[in-house]
Amino acid sequence: MAMRLWSLAFLLVVVTGCAQLPPEPNTGGEVAALLPKSMSWRASGKMLVTSSSNNQTLRFSWTHSANIADRVVVSDSLGLRSAVLLHNKNGFFTVDSDNRLTPLSNAMAARHLALLEMITPENWAALLTGTQLDSETVVAQVLDWSTLDTYRVPRRLRIEANDDLLRVMISEWDVISDE
Repeated sequence: MAMRLWSLAFLLVVVTGCAQLPPEPNTGGEVAALLPKSMSWRASGKMLVTSSSNNQTLRFSWTHSANIADRVVVSDSLGLRSAVLLHNKNGFFTVDSDNRLTPLSNAMAARHLALLEMITPENWAALLTGTQLDSETVVAQVLDWSTLDTYRVPRRLRIEANDDLLRVMISEWDVISDE
């Protein structure tokens, strides 16, 4: 009787374990391409910024308008405080409530996140879409992929530079039409 219970328990563990395995994505043998630079998109999600002196969880919404500008809205986890960053051909700026642009100083970038100094503004949008950078100081890794239409887009990213670590989890991707 005891042997029969052990056999039943073993079978139950095996079946339960198999039922909890995540389904493997059906790629159909084809690997989707990354989003092209000429495509406009919006990504939103959460990020964890970790440095030697600070840990902070933030929500973000990144709008990339091809050949025009990138607009990033970053807020605290409760949405009580937020900042708007804009990158165009002239550099990084903060945007105030009256839509006035203020250059993002190197001192502010160094105080909040050294990664802003280490990655050129042109490469941030490419990095978010999973493009590998040719950099010795910044290590970026896509931990999980998703799909958007026929394109492969990151779901989770890990970006490391010196003592700073940025973990990004993208919950929503959208293709947007150019305005």
